[in-house]
Amino acid sequence: MRSDAPDQTKEDFVILSSTKVREMPSQGHCSAAGNLARRGQ
Repeated sequence: MRSDAPDQTKEDFVILSSTKVREMPSQGHCSAAGNLARRGQ
């Protein structure tokens, strides 16, 4: 994915676990995940 944004550095990216993202709303950490989707789907 970083190759799609050549003007960005690795510090500009955050890697998220989809399992953890789905768990976050139920733990009160954020609102619903919204439009998160796997790339290419």
